[in-house]
Amino acid sequence: MVLASKPAPLGEAEIAAEIKGALRLIESDDPTERETGQNRLGRLGFSALAQLEPYLRAGDPEVRGRVAAAMDRIHGTDPLFLARPSLRLTSVHLKKSPLKVALSETFRPFLVSPEVETHVGGEIPTALTLDLDHATFWEAILGFKSVTSAFFVPERLLFCDHSAFGRFSLSKADGPFLSAGYLERDDRKAVLRIRILMEPGWLPIDATFSISSIRDADGKDVLPLFENHLKEDLEAKTFGEEVERRPPDHGSACPTFLVASLKADSGKLPVGVRLTVQGIAKVRIPTAVQSAEFRIQGFKGDEERVIGEHRIRATELVLRSKDIQYKTGSSGPKGWKPPQDKSYQNDIWLVVADDEGRSIYRGGETYSSSGTRSSGANWPFKSAPTRLCYVRPMEAEVREINVTIEGIEFAKE
Repeated sequence: MVLASKPAPLGEAEIAAEIKGALRLIESDDPTERETGQNRLGRLGFSALAQLEPYLRAGDPEVRGRVAAAMDRIHGTDPLFLARPSLRLTSVHLKKSPLKVALSETFRPFLVSPEVETHVGGEIPTALTLDLDHATFWEAILGFKSVTSAFFVPERLLFCDHSAFGRFSLSKADGPFLSAGYLERDDRKAVLRIRILMEPGWLPIDATFSISSIRDADGKDVLPLFENHLKEDLEAKTFGEEVERRPPDHGSACPTFLVASLKADSGKLPVGVRLTVQGIAKVRIPTAVQSAEFRIQGFKGDEERVIGEHRIRATELVLRSKDIQYKTGSSGPKGWKPPQDKSYQNDIWLVVADDEGRSIYRGGETYSSSGTRSSGANWPFKSAPTRLCYVRPMEAEVREINVTIEGIEFAKE
Protein backbone atom coordinates (compact mmCIF):
# COMPACT_ATOMS: atom_id res chain seq x y z
CA MET A 1 0.00 0.00 0.00
CA VAL A 2 1.22 3.50 -0.81
CA LEU A 3 0.60 5.88 2.05
CA ALA A 4 2.14 8.92 0.45
CA SER A 5 3.69 10.07 -2.79
CA LYS A 6 6.68 7.65 -2.62
CA PRO A 7 6.60 4.14 -4.20
CA ALA A 8 6.54 2.50 -0.75
CA PRO A 9 6.21 3.85 2.78
CA LEU A 10 9.35 4.35 4.84
CA GLY A 11 9.61 3.09 8.40
CA GLU A 12 10.22 5.47 11.28
CA ALA A 13 13.93 4.63 11.45
CA GLU A 14 14.35 5.19 7.70
CA ILE A 15 12.53 8.51 7.93
CA ALA A 16 14.74 9.60 10.84
CA ALA A 17 17.84 8.74 8.82
CA GLU A 18 16.56 10.67 5.79
CA ILE A 19 15.79 13.70 7.96
CA LYS A 20 19.24 13.58 9.57
CA GLY A 21 20.95 13.51 6.18
CA ALA A 22 18.80 16.33 4.83
CA LEU A 23 19.49 18.50 7.89
CA ARG A 24 23.23 18.10 7.36
CA LEU A 25 22.75 19.59 3.91
CA ILE A 26 20.58 22.42 5.26
CA GLU A 27 23.32 23.34 7.73
CA SER A 28 25.87 23.57 4.89
CA ASP A 29 27.43 26.85 3.80
CA ASP A 30 26.59 25.97 0.19
CA PRO A 31 23.18 27.44 -0.86
CA THR A 32 22.72 24.65 -3.41
CA GLU A 33 23.14 21.98 -0.74
CA ARG A 34 20.70 23.79 1.55
CA GLU A 35 18.11 23.80 -1.21
CA THR A 36 18.77 20.12 -1.91
CA GLY A 37 18.25 19.29 1.77
CA GLN A 38 14.93 21.14 1.85
CA ASN A 39 13.76 19.33 -1.29
CA ARG A 40 14.67 15.96 0.24
CA LEU A 41 12.57 16.75 3.29
CA GLY A 42 9.66 17.84 1.12
CA ARG A 43 9.66 14.49 -0.69
CA LEU A 44 9.35 12.42 2.50
CA GLY A 45 5.59 12.81 2.61
CA PHE A 46 2.90 12.59 5.23
CA SER A 47 4.65 9.99 7.40
CA ALA A 48 7.53 12.38 8.13
CA LEU A 49 5.47 15.25 9.53
CA ALA A 50 5.51 14.11 13.16
CA GLN A 51 9.31 13.80 13.13
CA LEU A 52 9.78 17.13 11.35
CA GLU A 53 7.60 19.18 13.70
CA PRO A 54 10.19 19.49 16.55
CA TYR A 55 12.62 21.16 14.14
CA LEU A 56 10.19 24.08 13.78
CA ARG A 57 11.57 25.11 17.19
CA ALA A 58 15.25 24.62 16.30
CA GLY A 59 17.71 27.28 17.38
CA ASP A 60 19.03 27.76 13.83
CA PRO A 61 16.61 30.02 11.88
CA GLU A 62 17.82 28.44 8.61
CA VAL A 63 16.69 25.02 9.85
CA ARG A 64 13.35 26.38 11.10
CA GLY A 65 12.60 28.14 7.84
CA ARG A 66 13.53 25.28 5.54
CA VAL A 67 11.75 22.65 7.63
CA ALA A 68 8.63 24.84 7.60
CA ALA A 69 8.88 25.20 3.82
CA ALA A 70 9.34 21.44 3.41
CA MET A 71 6.29 20.75 5.60
CA ASP A 72 4.25 23.22 3.56
CA ARG A 73 5.23 21.32 0.43
CA ILE A 74 4.17 18.01 1.99
CA HIS A 75 0.81 19.51 2.92
CA GLY A 76 0.46 20.80 -0.63
CA THR A 77 1.57 17.73 -2.58
CA ASP A 78 1.12 14.53 -0.57
CA PRO A 79 -1.83 12.59 -2.03
CA LEU A 80 -3.35 11.88 1.38
CA PHE A 81 -3.92 15.62 1.77
CA LEU A 82 -5.94 15.58 -1.45
CA ALA A 83 -8.46 13.50 0.49
CA ARG A 84 -8.14 15.07 3.95
CA PRO A 85 -6.29 18.40 4.08
CA SER A 86 -4.51 19.45 7.24
CA LEU A 87 -6.57 21.54 9.66
CA ARG A 88 -5.90 25.20 9.00
CA LEU A 89 -6.80 28.05 11.35
CA THR A 90 -7.25 31.80 10.99
CA SER A 91 -6.92 34.71 13.42
CA VAL A 92 -8.07 38.18 12.45
CA HIS A 93 -8.87 41.37 14.32
CA LEU A 94 -10.58 43.63 11.84
CA LYS A 95 -12.12 47.00 12.54
CA LYS A 96 -14.22 48.61 9.81
CA SER A 97 -12.19 46.84 7.13
CA PRO A 98 -13.45 47.01 3.53
CA LEU A 99 -15.47 43.94 2.58
CA LYS A 100 -12.94 42.56 0.06
CA VAL A 101 -10.05 43.10 2.45
CA ALA A 102 -11.97 41.36 5.23
CA LEU A 103 -12.66 38.36 3.00
CA SER A 104 -9.04 38.13 1.89
CA GLU A 105 -7.60 38.41 5.39
CA THR A 106 -10.11 36.06 7.01
CA PHE A 107 -9.82 33.21 4.52
CA ARG A 108 -6.18 33.55 3.45
CA PRO A 109 -4.97 30.45 5.40
CA PHE A 110 -7.60 28.22 3.76
CA LEU A 111 -6.37 28.81 0.17
CA VAL A 112 -9.99 29.35 -0.94
CA SER A 113 -12.22 32.34 -0.39
CA PRO A 114 -16.01 32.68 -0.62
CA GLU A 115 -17.54 35.09 -3.10
CA VAL A 116 -20.03 37.82 -2.23
CA GLU A 117 -23.10 38.52 -4.37
CA THR A 118 -25.11 41.65 -3.67
CA HIS A 119 -28.07 43.31 -5.37
CA VAL A 120 -29.29 46.87 -5.55
CA GLY A 121 -30.45 47.82 -2.10
CA GLY A 122 -28.64 44.83 -0.58
CA GLU A 123 -27.85 44.88 3.10
CA ILE A 124 -24.35 43.33 3.25
CA PRO A 125 -22.15 46.02 4.83
CA THR A 126 -19.20 47.38 2.88
CA ALA A 127 -16.98 47.53 5.98
CA LEU A 128 -16.66 44.87 8.67
CA THR A 129 -15.51 44.49 12.25
CA LEU A 130 -14.60 40.90 13.05
CA ASP A 131 -12.50 39.15 15.71
CA LEU A 132 -11.48 35.51 15.30
CA ASP A 133 -8.81 33.60 17.25
CA HIS A 134 -7.56 30.29 15.86
CA ALA A 135 -10.82 29.74 14.01
CA THR A 136 -11.45 26.81 11.69
CA PHE A 137 -12.81 27.33 8.18
CA TRP A 138 -16.41 26.82 9.29
CA GLU A 139 -15.96 29.01 12.37
CA ALA A 140 -14.73 31.72 10.00
CA ILE A 141 -17.79 31.18 7.77
CA LEU A 142 -20.13 31.45 10.75
CA GLY A 143 -18.32 34.52 12.09
CA PHE A 144 -18.50 36.25 8.72
CA LYS A 145 -22.15 35.31 8.36
CA SER A 146 -22.91 36.71 11.80
CA VAL A 147 -21.42 40.15 11.26
CA THR A 148 -22.88 40.54 7.75
CA SER A 149 -26.32 38.93 8.30
CA ALA A 150 -25.76 37.39 4.87
CA PHE A 151 -27.19 34.15 3.53
CA PHE A 152 -24.59 31.44 2.89
CA VAL A 153 -24.82 29.07 -0.10
CA PRO A 154 -22.45 26.13 0.54
CA GLU A 155 -22.76 24.62 -2.97
CA ARG A 156 -21.28 27.79 -4.43
CA LEU A 157 -19.21 28.95 -1.44
CA LEU A 158 -21.16 32.19 -1.66
CA PHE A 159 -22.44 34.89 0.68
CA CYS A 160 -25.46 36.73 -0.69
CA ASP A 161 -27.97 39.32 0.49
CA HIS A 162 -31.10 37.45 -0.59
CA SER A 163 -32.72 34.09 0.01
CA ALA A 164 -33.21 32.98 -3.60
CA PHE A 165 -31.09 29.93 -2.87
CA GLY A 166 -33.10 29.04 0.22
CA ARG A 167 -32.49 29.58 3.90
CA PHE A 168 -30.19 27.05 5.53
CA SER A 169 -30.00 26.77 9.28
CA LEU A 170 -26.48 25.84 10.35
CA SER A 171 -25.07 23.99 13.33
CA LYS A 172 -21.95 24.91 15.25
CA ALA A 173 -18.69 23.99 13.53
CA ASP A 174 -17.00 20.69 14.42
CA GLY A 175 -13.51 20.73 12.89
CA PRO A 176 -13.93 20.31 9.12
CA PHE A 177 -17.65 19.48 9.51
CA LEU A 178 -20.79 21.61 9.55
CA SER A 179 -24.42 20.52 9.46
CA ALA A 180 -27.23 22.30 7.63
CA GLY A 181 -31.00 21.84 7.69
CA TYR A 182 -33.98 23.31 5.86
CA LEU A 183 -37.67 22.69 5.20
CA GLU A 184 -39.39 22.70 1.82
CA ARG A 185 -42.94 22.15 0.65
CA ASP A 186 -43.32 19.36 -1.88
CA ASP A 187 -46.89 18.91 -3.13
CA ARG A 188 -48.78 18.41 0.14
CA LYS A 189 -45.74 17.26 2.07
CA ALA A 190 -43.24 19.17 4.17
CA VAL A 191 -39.73 17.86 3.48
CA LEU A 192 -37.02 18.20 6.11
CA ARG A 193 -33.54 17.81 4.64
CA ILE A 194 -30.30 17.50 6.61
CA ARG A 195 -26.89 17.86 5.02
CA ILE A 196 -23.39 17.34 6.34
CA LEU A 197 -20.92 19.81 4.81
CA MET A 198 -17.17 19.45 4.73
CA GLU A 199 -14.42 22.00 4.28
CA PRO A 200 -13.36 22.47 0.62
CA GLY A 201 -10.67 20.02 -0.45
CA TRP A 202 -11.89 17.04 1.59
CA LEU A 203 -12.84 13.77 -0.14
CA PRO A 204 -14.96 11.80 2.32
CA ILE A 205 -16.10 8.29 1.42
CA ASP A 206 -19.63 8.12 2.80
CA ALA A 207 -21.79 8.90 5.83
CA THR A 208 -24.63 7.62 7.96
CA PHE A 209 -27.00 9.59 10.16
CA SER A 210 -29.33 8.91 13.08
CA ILE A 211 -31.84 11.48 14.32
CA SER A 212 -32.60 11.38 18.04
CA SER A 213 -35.18 14.19 18.22
CA ILE A 214 -37.09 16.83 16.26
CA ARG A 215 -38.75 19.58 18.30
CA ASP A 216 -40.48 22.87 17.55
CA ALA A 217 -39.67 26.25 19.13
CA ASP A 218 -41.87 25.45 22.15
CA GLY A 219 -40.00 22.21 22.79
CA LYS A 220 -42.88 20.06 21.54
CA ASP A 221 -41.86 16.69 20.12
CA VAL A 222 -42.81 16.67 16.41
CA LEU A 223 -40.96 13.47 15.63
CA PRO A 224 -44.23 11.50 15.25
CA LEU A 225 -45.20 13.73 12.30
CA PHE A 226 -42.34 12.25 10.28
CA GLU A 227 -42.41 8.63 11.49
CA ASN A 228 -45.06 7.42 9.05
CA HIS A 229 -42.81 8.31 6.12
CA LEU A 230 -39.45 7.13 7.44
CA LYS A 231 -39.43 3.60 6.09
CA GLU A 232 -40.29 4.84 2.60
CA ASP A 233 -37.80 7.70 2.62
CA LEU A 234 -34.84 6.24 4.49
CA GLU A 235 -35.21 2.49 4.02
CA ALA A 236 -34.68 2.10 7.76
CA LYS A 237 -36.63 -0.47 9.75
CA THR A 238 -37.30 1.84 12.68
CA PHE A 239 -36.71 5.49 13.34
CA GLY A 240 -33.36 6.22 14.98
CA GLU A 241 -31.43 3.43 13.27
CA GLU A 242 -28.58 4.37 10.98
CA VAL A 243 -29.75 4.98 7.45
CA GLU A 244 -27.90 3.51 4.49
CA ARG A 245 -24.47 4.84 3.70
CA ARG A 246 -24.65 7.69 1.22
CA PRO A 247 -21.93 8.86 -1.20
CA PRO A 248 -21.05 12.55 -1.06
CA ASP A 249 -21.50 15.20 -3.71
CA HIS A 250 -17.81 15.90 -4.31
CA GLY A 251 -18.62 18.26 -7.16
CA SER A 252 -20.01 20.90 -4.83
CA ALA A 253 -17.68 23.69 -3.66
CA CYS A 254 -18.04 22.09 -0.22
CA PRO A 255 -18.31 18.27 -0.30
CA THR A 256 -21.86 17.56 0.81
CA PHE A 257 -23.89 14.60 2.08
CA LEU A 258 -27.67 14.61 1.95
CA VAL A 259 -28.06 12.39 5.02
CA ALA A 260 -31.78 12.74 5.67
CA SER A 261 -34.84 13.65 3.62
CA LEU A 262 -37.93 13.25 5.81
CA LYS A 263 -41.56 13.97 4.94
CA ALA A 264 -44.55 15.02 7.00
CA ASP A 265 -48.03 16.27 6.11
CA SER A 266 -47.49 19.96 5.42
CA GLY A 267 -50.77 20.92 7.05
CA LYS A 268 -49.38 19.77 10.39
CA LEU A 269 -46.36 22.08 10.15
CA PRO A 270 -47.64 25.66 10.05
CA VAL A 271 -45.97 28.58 8.31
CA GLY A 272 -43.38 30.07 10.61
CA VAL A 273 -42.55 26.79 12.36
CA ARG A 274 -38.94 26.56 13.57
CA LEU A 275 -37.50 23.14 14.27
CA THR A 276 -34.49 21.86 16.19
CA VAL A 277 -32.97 18.57 15.03
CA GLN A 278 -30.54 16.52 17.09
CA GLY A 279 -28.72 13.39 16.03
CA ILE A 280 -25.39 11.74 15.31
CA ALA A 281 -23.61 11.68 11.96
CA LYS A 282 -20.79 9.27 11.18
CA VAL A 283 -18.50 10.28 8.32
CA ARG A 284 -15.95 7.87 6.88
CA ILE A 285 -12.73 9.54 5.69
CA PRO A 286 -9.49 8.08 4.29
CA THR A 287 -6.42 7.52 6.46
CA ALA A 288 -4.27 5.93 3.75
CA VAL A 289 -4.37 6.10 -0.02
CA GLN A 290 -2.73 4.81 -3.15
CA SER A 291 -2.09 7.42 -5.81
CA ALA A 292 -0.65 8.22 -9.19
CA GLU A 293 -0.21 11.58 -10.87
CA PHE A 294 0.53 13.14 -14.23
CA ARG A 295 2.41 16.43 -13.99
CA ILE A 296 2.13 19.06 -16.67
CA GLN A 297 5.82 19.92 -16.39
CA GLY A 298 7.64 17.59 -18.76
CA PHE A 299 4.49 15.77 -19.88
CA LYS A 300 5.48 13.74 -22.94
CA GLY A 301 2.05 13.30 -24.50
CA ASP A 302 1.73 9.57 -23.82
CA GLU A 303 2.48 8.43 -20.27
CA GLU A 304 1.39 5.53 -18.10
CA ARG A 305 0.96 5.15 -14.34
CA VAL A 306 -0.07 2.22 -12.13
CA ILE A 307 -2.16 2.02 -8.94
CA GLY A 308 -1.91 -1.59 -7.77
CA GLU A 309 -3.16 -3.54 -10.80
CA HIS A 310 -5.02 -0.57 -12.26
CA ARG A 311 -3.17 0.92 -15.23
CA ILE A 312 -3.80 4.51 -16.36
CA ARG A 313 -2.60 6.01 -19.63
CA ALA A 314 -2.75 9.75 -20.36
CA THR A 315 -2.53 10.91 -23.97
CA GLU A 316 -3.51 14.56 -23.49
CA LEU A 317 -2.98 16.95 -20.60
CA VAL A 318 -3.58 20.70 -20.60
CA LEU A 319 -3.51 22.47 -17.24
CA ARG A 320 -4.02 26.22 -17.38
CA SER A 321 -6.03 28.57 -15.17
CA LYS A 322 -8.91 28.82 -17.66
CA ASP A 323 -8.37 25.59 -19.53
CA ILE A 324 -8.17 22.08 -18.02
CA GLN A 325 -8.30 19.25 -20.53
CA TYR A 326 -7.21 15.64 -20.39
CA LYS A 327 -7.74 12.29 -22.09
CA THR A 328 -7.01 9.10 -20.20
CA GLY A 329 -7.68 5.40 -20.51
CA SER A 330 -7.77 2.90 -17.66
CA SER A 331 -7.58 -0.87 -17.38
CA GLY A 332 -8.38 -2.58 -14.09
CA PRO A 333 -8.17 -6.16 -12.85
CA LYS A 334 -11.26 -7.95 -14.19
CA GLY A 335 -13.28 -9.77 -11.60
CA TRP A 336 -11.49 -8.16 -8.67
CA LYS A 337 -13.69 -7.52 -5.65
CA PRO A 338 -12.83 -5.37 -2.62
CA PRO A 339 -12.86 -6.76 0.93
CA GLN A 340 -16.39 -6.78 2.30
CA ASP A 341 -15.59 -4.21 5.00
CA LYS A 342 -13.56 -2.01 2.64
CA SER A 343 -15.76 -1.59 -0.41
CA TYR A 344 -14.29 1.88 -0.88
CA GLN A 345 -11.09 0.25 -2.19
CA ASN A 346 -12.92 -0.05 -5.51
CA ASP A 347 -13.16 3.77 -5.73
CA ILE A 348 -10.67 5.96 -7.58
CA TRP A 349 -11.05 9.75 -7.50
CA LEU A 350 -9.74 12.10 -10.19
CA VAL A 351 -8.41 15.35 -8.78
CA VAL A 352 -6.74 18.34 -10.43
CA ALA A 353 -4.37 20.10 -8.01
CA ASP A 354 -1.59 22.63 -7.63
CA ASP A 355 1.45 22.26 -5.36
CA GLU A 356 0.12 24.50 -2.58
CA GLY A 357 -2.88 22.49 -1.40
CA ARG A 358 -5.67 23.61 -3.76
CA SER A 359 -7.62 20.99 -5.67
CA ILE A 360 -10.88 20.27 -7.48
CA TYR A 361 -12.64 16.94 -7.84
CA ARG A 362 -13.19 15.94 -11.47
CA GLY A 363 -15.02 12.63 -11.19
CA GLY A 364 -14.29 9.04 -10.39
CA GLU A 365 -13.93 5.53 -11.70
CA THR A 366 -13.75 2.04 -10.25
CA TYR A 367 -10.54 0.16 -9.60
CA SER A 368 -11.74 -3.02 -11.31
CA SER A 369 -13.13 -1.33 -14.44
CA SER A 370 -11.72 -0.29 -17.79
CA GLY A 371 -12.62 2.69 -19.95
CA THR A 372 -11.66 6.13 -21.20
CA ARG A 373 -12.19 9.59 -19.77
CA SER A 374 -11.94 13.10 -21.14
CA SER A 375 -12.82 16.40 -19.55
CA GLY A 376 -12.73 20.14 -19.87
CA ALA A 377 -13.08 22.54 -16.96
CA ASN A 378 -11.97 25.84 -15.46
CA TRP A 379 -9.55 26.12 -12.55
CA PRO A 380 -11.32 28.31 -9.95
CA PHE A 381 -8.20 29.56 -8.15
CA LYS A 382 -5.61 32.25 -8.86
CA SER A 383 -2.73 29.77 -8.76
CA ALA A 384 -1.82 27.47 -11.66
CA PRO A 385 -2.80 23.77 -11.66
CA THR A 386 0.19 21.47 -11.95
CA ARG A 387 -1.04 17.86 -11.87
CA LEU A 388 -3.83 15.39 -12.57
CA CYS A 389 -4.07 12.92 -9.68
CA TYR A 390 -5.73 9.55 -9.25
CA VAL A 391 -6.45 8.78 -5.58
CA ARG A 392 -7.67 5.44 -4.23
CA PRO A 393 -8.69 5.16 -0.55
CA MET A 394 -7.16 2.10 1.12
CA GLU A 395 -7.87 2.58 4.82
CA ALA A 396 -10.42 4.76 6.58
CA GLU A 397 -11.65 5.94 9.93
CA VAL A 398 -15.11 7.02 11.07
CA ARG A 399 -15.59 10.45 12.64
CA GLU A 400 -18.66 10.80 14.85
CA ILE A 401 -20.35 14.20 14.93
CA ASN A 402 -22.96 15.30 17.44
CA VAL A 403 -25.42 17.31 15.37
CA THR A 404 -27.71 20.04 16.71
CA ILE A 405 -29.36 22.36 14.19
CA GLU A 406 -31.67 25.05 15.59
CA GLY A 407 -34.15 27.34 13.88
CA ILE A 408 -34.86 25.21 10.80
CA GLU A 409 -37.64 26.92 8.85
CA PHE A 410 -39.24 26.67 5.46
CA ALA A 411 -36.67 27.65 2.88
CA LYS A 412 -39.16 29.61 0.81
CA GLU A 413 -42.73 30.70 1.49
